[in-house]
Amino acid sequence: MVSDASIGSRVLRRIDRDLHRWRSVGYFRRLKGTYKGRRGFVIGNGPSLTPADLDRIQGEISIASNKIYLIFERTRWRPTFHTMIDPLVIQKIGGEIHQHVESTHVPDIYASIVPQCRKHCYGINDFVRGPASEGPQFSADLTKGVWCGYTVTYDNLQFAVHLGLNPIYILGCDHYYQGEQNVTANVVTRATANNHFDPRYRSPGEVVNPAPVAEMTNAYEHAAEFGRRNGVQILNVTRGGHLEVFPRAELERVLISA
Repeated sequence: MVSDASIGSRVLRRIDRDLHRWRSVGYFRRLKGTYKGRRGFVIGNGPSLTPADLDRIQGEISIASNKIYLIFERTRWRPTFHTMIDPLVIQKIGGEIHQHVESTHVPDIYASIVPQCRKHCYGINDFVRGPASEGPQFSADLTKGVWCGYTVTYDNLQFAVHLGLNPIYILGCDHYYQGEQNVTANVVTRATANNHFDPRYRSPGEVVNPAPVAEMTNAYEHAAEFGRRNGVQILNVTRGGHLEVFPRAELERVLISA
């Protein structure tokens, strides 16, 4: 039997979630298409990411996430927008993220665990499932929520399209996670290797959400299909790595051609 206290707690959480999302609707409406036709960068946190490459894109529109602030001490670059979506990550850094960024963007259901930082909240539709050929599960309007692709990079691609960015360049997305070859999506695991740009990013044995590469690849295929259908160029300028869903480009040539 469900207690009255439990029901009341759920109601309060739902009210809190809806309030945060309602407060952010106007923000996302004003932001939509703000950078239409401009190029932008979606930053991954893989081991290939370097301070030198981030300094190369200083002044560009960029979206980064989670513990990207660990690289701030080594670069002049700062992201235009910061995001978080993984609840385990938000629980760990939500109380301190205000020390590193001016504002962040999070799902409305996790707003309460980011108590001090100025935050903008959006809804979550569902996890990406099925082949992209049946229709890309990809949101071009954050006031209507985002689709989860098992990686914050997928949310950030939707955010980039919401901003009107085109082309969109992915940098630092290695798409490979040592020690996580046989993980199950949405079943927590323990970190066994450093799969990020900084050894402090995760501690050995730390409880984390897994990186189910097959599901992530499928989500990226949905993004690529959306781009093909809507004239949005998404290219990968990561140095090496295993993400081959998007066409490759060289960062230096991209910047020279501006």
